[in-house]
Amino acid sequence: MSTSLVNIIYPIENYLKLVFIPMAVMNTSYTLLVAFVITVIALWRVVKQPSFTKEYAQKVLVNNHGQNIMYIGLGAIGHVNFLYYAPLILFFAFGFAEYINQKYPNTKYSEKYMPYINMARNQKFYVM
Repeated sequence: MSTSLVNIIYPIENYLKLVFIPMAVMNTSYTLLVAFVITVIALWRVVKQPSFTKEYAQKVLVNNHGQNIMYIGLGAIGHVNFLYYAPLILFFAFGFAEYINQKYPNTKYSEKYMPYINMARNQKFYVM
């Protein structure tokens, strides 16, 4: 995937993450669909163009976004609530913190929020 396409879809993915978090807390109707779209975009960004090969399937299954697709699929066939959404909320929140760290490293906003973002990034392993 070209870098210009990544520059377009990466912000969209992260804005959808911001939309997803309150949707998940309120358990609205299309929350799973938004989570699925976010995950497909992220998977496409990370693992690149889909192909029907064994190597691509292995990349998807090892990737966190690929595992999220399976998790979201389980939610689509069952009952979902806040407890179900909590791991996705955390995963998307950490992803958004990484996005802010990458896209806005030296701005007045990053100086204000960077201590919180770095704290979240440093604690990600323990939380996950």
